[in-house]
Amino acid sequence: MRQTNEERKDKNGRYLQNETIPAHDSSGCDGSGADQLWKNSDYAGRKTGAAFGDAAIYLCGQYGPDFYAVSYTGETLARIEQFDPGYYWASEIELQDGYAAVYLHGGTSNYDDPKIFYVDLRTYAVRSELDERAAEPLPLDQLKLLLDAYFADYPWGNEDIVSGSAVNGCWKNDTEALFEIRVQTKSAEWTHQANILVGTVSIDAERLTGYIEWTGGNKEDIDLQTGQSAANDNSYMEQYKAVLLVHPTMSSGYTTEYTLYDIDKNGIPELIVREKAVWYYIYTFDGTKVVSSEENYWSYSNCLYAYDGNGIAVHDGGMGYLHVEYVSLFSMTDNRLEWADTLMSTEECSYEDLRAFLDTLTPIDDFIPITDDSYLTN
Repeated sequence: MRQTNEERKDKNGRYLQNETIPAHDSSGCDGSGADQLWKNSDYAGRKTGAAFGDAAIYLCGQYGPDFYAVSYTGETLARIEQFDPGYYWASEIELQDGYAAVYLHGGTSNYDDPKIFYVDLRTYAVRSELDERAAEPLPLDQLKLLLDAYFADYPWGNEDIVSGSAVNGCWKNDTEALFEIRVQTKSAEWTHQANILVGTVSIDAERLTGYIEWTGGNKEDIDLQTGQSAANDNSYMEQYKAVLLVHPTMSSGYTTEYTLYDIDKNGIPELIVREKAVWYYIYTFDGTKVVSSEENYWSYSNCLYAYDGNGIAVHDGGMGYLHVEYVSLFSMTDNRLEWADTLMSTEECSYEDLRAFLDTLTPIDDFIPITDDSYLTN
């Protein structure tokens, strides 16, 4: 049903006015004296049509914009000033199976036979017929909105990443756009590394398909129409690839490296990343997401050894006045690596005995640069 009244109220008591969009919580019939919930001043048009969807309010204005979407909390979701310069006087709007049908009476041979444009309520792509491709490429600001929504649900596979977004958009050609992908991390406060560049995304502004090229060189196809990604299958390998993106390829002159080893012997290996030769980061996959343990500083660059049960053996120490060395057992507990036991110490044996014990263990020394994803390729 088309809605064209000058002022409308939905079932929750929200009122629409021209130029600004206030929302009132009202128990009365006319909304007078009601508490204002929020106010959106971005619309700046004369409302001639409105429709209430499940997640947003959709409007059109006789003198523009032709389409406007605002959330039920007051945020602007989309604004399309003009569908086609040959048509004007957007007067009515109605919702049809995931689309907003907007009726424009100006520019037609018969005022009573309006031109209808259809707006996809998920992507905000515009069509003049429901079975045709988008009439025009989406502008950069609309593409950014879609990409930001895509990365808001992206399985980064790293608990340190708070959010990701598409920035610095530009046109590669008439229909293909390029954006940088940057992430915010929890550790930015003390690392002073904000807005970390992790890759770029190329997107066809008509088809809304494209690909991500991560800084490590991996590529991943995406489809903004379906929201599908090569990383959406929750496989540990794809999520581990995402983890590697937030680590520097070089640090303090040392190449950042990684390896895989099944610490808890559950059939899914843990990801072990080594920075600056002696800083170790342990990640595990809980079946849905990657869980990180606290970083570990261990004194030696080749200090990890296989262990028959749940755990890894770590050769550490050698620092301080007494130069005490240890072989410690670290095990996975609740998806995190924790100290479990001391297997041997030079406080109780000689250095020769400790090294003889290490010779009986199998070293975990198959680290490769994080730019090489061959361990994470099926």
